[in-house]
Amino acid sequence: MSLADSEVPLTPLEEYFFLEDRQAYPWSFFVRLEFTGRADREACRTAFRNGAARHPRLSSLVHRGGSGRLTWRRVANPVPDVRWTAEAAAKTYRSATRLDVLEEIGVRVHAAVGRQNTQLIFQFHHACCDGRGALAFIEDWLGEDA
Repeated sequence: MSLADSEVPLTPLEEYFFLEDRQAYPWSFFVRLEFTGRADREACRTAFRNGAARHPRLSSLVHRGGSGRLTWRRVANPVPDVRWTAEAAAKTYRSATRLDVLEEIGVRVHAAVGRQNTQLIFQFHHACCDGRGALAFIEDWLGEDA
């Protein structure tokens, strides 16, 4: 069985977070990092792609079977959506949009690269990981040799 074909049932807690997720009450959480210096766009994309591939829930979509059974289905080439702007981030950031794990993997990154600093805002779907899992993903990303 290939990685893309593998399916794993959602745990009861993952299913709860998935089913409770809706437009008015999304089940996302965020981690904001600020760095001195300018991030390299391609090195970041490569590290995000490699990091997502090492985290099964962050490289999967939720699949609803004909019986209504919910499973995680691995994506062959998981690439987090990276929204990149070439300007310094404001103190407040525009409202985030809902992360739909039926359509995209459970992590998204907003990058604002100013002249002298970089700000990254990671958005995670709570069905895919908790705070500890998010920090493990970020640690993998920071240690990545792009």
